Amino acid sequence: MRKYQSLLSDIQIVVVGYFYGHKNDYLILGKHYYWFMPLPDNLAVDLINRTATDNLEYRDGHTIIKELNPRMSNSDNPKKGAEFQRQVQHWFAMNYGVPFELEVPIPIGSKQIDPRDFKEHKFDLANEDRTIVIECKRYTWTETGNVPSAKMGFTNEAAFYLSLLNETKEKYIVMLKSNTSKRSETLAEYYYRTNKHLLGDIVIAEYDPVLDEMRFL
Repeated sequence: MRKYQSLLSDIQIVVVGYFYGHKNDYLILGKHYYWFMPLPDNLAVDLINRTATDNLEYRDGHTIIKELNPRMSNSDNPKKGAEFQRQVQHWFAMNYGVPFELEVPIPIGSKQIDPRDFKEHKFDLANEDRTIVIECKRYTWTETGNVPSAKMGFTNEAAFYLSLLNETKEKYIVMLKSNTSKRSETLAEYYYRTNKHLLGDIVIAEYDPVLDEMRFL
């Protein structure tokens, strides 16, 4: 067992497969899988709160042994994401004049089921009376100016959970302002343009933490 644990500290099992139709590399650890992309500031990201491997499509994929990129940190991106979340929290508190809480559990469920059967889901931000609910996404274009497909899938997932809240709530997805010289639109503009037909009453906002500016699309 110790020998096995020592081996895992140096190498990881990676499956080349699909998630939400997007081809990616996934670290397989026990019964759970982690999305992996070898960028200096990236890391293995736990998919949807440790989703079981049953939901990973292995369509024409294969299993390989691959060295974990030594430049990847298990703390860099979560720290940046948490910082972005706090910056958005501060902006809404200052501009709406009410406090906002972090990691707020709110019951969700479809209209077809009894509200007593709703399950709690944690949203990034909400005000005290839970009438404003916010998800934060600190995503950027890839280094080559391409769409970060897996991350757009995570944004769609956030929209899905927000859509299960009742219509009396204000719902926001706040995305980091991300530009690339290879495109004429920001990542938030791209996401809104390609997904607005699915968003319903969800508002997409773009936040620039350098200028402390929020733009609603």
